[in-house]
Amino acid sequence: ETEADVIGFGRGAIPALLDAASTTHEGKQAGLVVCLAALVDLRDREIVAAGLTSEHVVLRRFAAVAVGKLGLPEQLDALPPLLADEDEIVRIEAALSLVTHGREQALPHLIAVYDSDWQPRVLAALPGVVDKGDHLVALLTPDPERAQFQPDAVAAEQLATVRMLHAIGDQHAVIALRRALDISNNLVQRGAIDALRDILEDKPPLEAGSIFAQVAEVERLKQLGAGGR
Repeated sequence: ETEADVIGFGRGAIPALLDAASTTHEGKQAGLVVCLAALVDLRDREIVAAGLTSEHVVLRRFAAVAVGKLGLPEQLDALPPLLADEDEIVRIEAALSLVTHGREQALPHLIAVYDSDWQPRVLAALPGVVDKGDHLVALLTPDPERAQFQPDAVAAEQLATVRMLHAIGDQHAVIALRRALDISNNLVQRGAIDALRDILEDKPPLEAGSIFAQVAEVERLKQLGAGGR
């Protein structure tokens, strides 16, 4: 209710919101980001630009969101350094804004939060990268040493990657998903099978069966002509 009241007050609230940015109260921090992001427009581009390098985490979070809202190329070009910010929310918001505007180099930064409360916002951003490049292929071929010593982490990352590729659903995603058919982890391979069945043929997930049936389906999908939604 407070956020709605502040937003309803209009742009005149922006100076007071900026003055409160030093707060360390998590609830207030979240509210400030929501209000600032809702109120700024192109007239406030300098405020947004200044927020990208602010010492206050609230302003960096706000700026990461606002850059996506305004969509100015020069600000999008200045956003990638926030992908390495010390604050997780800043990193995620920066990645969401970049992906929304077709900057697919930020896609890997969303893998870790794909199966989390962030998923609806990740899904909303993905149309921005459709037909924009070779999505996430590198994550399907991890470093061999990491794959040996962190197999569970690698498999979880690959599974999230397959799910994200399924959501993107374009020709580049199909190419990457075909590579995922050769991944030895059963869950990852099954995810790739189901994704390709849906994208290429509008078919439901493969019914549970023997490993031989799964192998046969892998070979069938490899031979199937490329297509997309």
